Amino acid sequence: MKIPFLKYFMLKVLSEGKATGYKIIKKCEETLGHKPSTGSIYPLLKGMEKEKIIKGEKKGRGTVYSITNKGKKMLEEVDKIKKDFYEKLQGYAASMAEIFGDEQLKKFSRHPYPPYPAKKFPLLKIRSLLMELDKKGVSAKKIKKILDEAYEKLLALKEGKNERNK
Repeated sequence: MKIPFLKYFMLKVLSEGKATGYKIIKKCEETLGHKPSTGSIYPLLKGMEKEKIIKGEKKGRGTVYSITNKGKKMLEEVDKIKKDFYEKLQGYAASMAEIFGDEQLKKFSRHPYPPYPAKKFPLLKIRSLLMELDKKGVSAKKIKKILDEAYEKLLALKEGKNERNK
């Protein structure tokens, strides 16, 4: 089963409760660090309604969407695929951890499904932030300079050269 990421995300949001298109856009921005355009969300919502995986109900000037039983079944199927993916990924991580002696990969490979939440992998948040800065026109040179400075500060902390340790 192939389900586009944004469609899957929207189904997940709706599985948590009813939502408007605007709420879905905001949730996407909060969770993924990316604000999809109304031109991508609303046509997708209409298509999902036609597939009968969600249902739209007019409320005032807007529409409130909810997931249908068909949509819930679709999510369950995707969750099974995702679980298989994570199990394989953890197997690969265990192999690579053994080969390279990488402690973080060892921890990841031993962690039960689902894997660590994003807060345990701050690099995911950093990647999201970098993509957002790129969209806003911040130059790659400026981003590299900031990252280099952060790297140097982290090295200093690792070596115990921070101000608190003096």
